[in-house]
Amino acid sequence: MKLRSLIASVVTIAAAKGAAVTVGNIDFTQTDAVVSGDGTLYGRDSGFIGIGVFSITDAQIATASSPATIANAFALFGQSSTFGSGFGVSGTYQFEVAMAIALNSVFAGNVYTVIGNAATLGASSQFLVFKHSTTFSPDPATSGPAFLKAGQGTLILGQFGFFTANIGQGAVPAFSTVPLIPEPSAALLSLLGAGGLLRRRR
Repeated sequence: MKLRSLIASVVTIAAAKGAAVTVGNIDFTQTDAVVSGDGTLYGRDSGFIGIGVFSITDAQIATASSPATIANAFALFGQSSTFGSGFGVSGTYQFEVAMAIALNSVFAGNVYTVIGNAATLGASSQFLVFKHSTTFSPDPATSGPAFLKAGQGTLILGQFGFFTANIGQGAVPAFSTVPLIPEPSAALLSLLGAGGLLRRRR
């Protein structure tokens, strides 16, 4: 019954609503849920989910070594949301963003869904960044929706298919957040620091 109501209410683009574009990962037949780096579905009211644009390139996003790099370069459209928004199902989300407010009159291009495992991107230790293939503009009738679904964009940061998830549609491939990889210099400094502590203890 939960799945039927979920399907019946899924993705309506803003033209019908007049002012907003739907953001979500809920699909009629197969929802690509989101799990953490250990394969656990993100619970209700957890995480950070938002759409917007970046001031850095896709390559720089993919090689970011600190949460601050992601947080400072991301311009959020409207408000962020959490997992379980829309239908209360773990690993899923659905909410709306007023694109006419979020976008200026000259923007027309791809937007990104950004997911973090904490309440803010700056506090997150795991991330997923998905570049949508759909084009967005200030006119909601020609924008979106912003689906997180395999084949409907490019996964810049994160994984797909490493884990499976079951939210009532059987076990299907899931998206998963990943930790950032520290720069070699930072990792080396950490190792040197650990080595120094060991020598002191001896």
